Amino acid sequence: EPGAYCSVLLARVQALTIKESTIGSMGDDELAVLILSGWSDGPLPALEHSLRQRGLRCVRVPLPMPPCGVYWCANPFLLLLAGVVWLMIYALNEVTLEPFVVFAILIIAGALVAARLCVAGVVRFAEWHGAANAKRLLARHRVALVVGFSWGGGIAHRLLASRSWRGPTLLLAPTTIAMARCALRSPQRLDDARLRVVLASHDGFVPRPATESLYEAVAVVHDDHPLCGRAARDAIVGASAELLS
Repeated sequence: EPGAYCSVLLARVQALTIKESTIGSMGDDELAVLILSGWSDGPLPALEHSLRQRGLRCVRVPLPMPPCGVYWCANPFLLLLAGVVWLMIYALNEVTLEPFVVFAILIIAGALVAARLCVAGVVRFAEWHGAANAKRLLARHRVALVVGFSWGGGIAHRLLASRSWRGPTLLLAPTTIAMARCALRSPQRLDDARLRVVLASHDGFVPRPATESLYEAVAVVHDDHPLCGRAARDAIVGASAELLS
């Protein structure tokens, strides 16, 4: 009968809904490692494979990373920067007209200062945006470890500095110093006991002395920024195992 058929169908839909919600809640209860990548993945795929073998779930954080990709373009300071560049081009076109020379030079000088401030704003907003994405995932999952590589390492540094995360953290070639310089601010030193940092000896993006001064437990391996060599992989796996123990 139609009524009996509808009742059976409704019961099956309810059972399926309960099953899906149960699977979803089990996934949220599973221990996870939050992964914050950089302009490339570097050593992260090998590390993720090692972590999955330990029964951990790896969760990637979507990060806007100027000037890589298009996600970072959702940035209000980018619109301001475009306006400043347009103003500078306009002033350069007018500088040939003698009555407007001084005025145009003043506009160009002011535009250069404004452009530098806009670049700092672009970086700061991208950092805030990435950290906000990470905070949402921290609230959603049972996170056992946060791993940040390159730009992602700088975002993970921000999470620790703001006390948005206080758990075990592994920073791999963090571009904290470069990001701070672009954002026109001084990076904060971290003394967290559950923080490990792996740096490369030949890294053109991470100045070693300045970066080492920000952290306590720092391991330096003979490698370059991507940290894909054998020594780097061993140091990273060892540091992650130490933090998870």
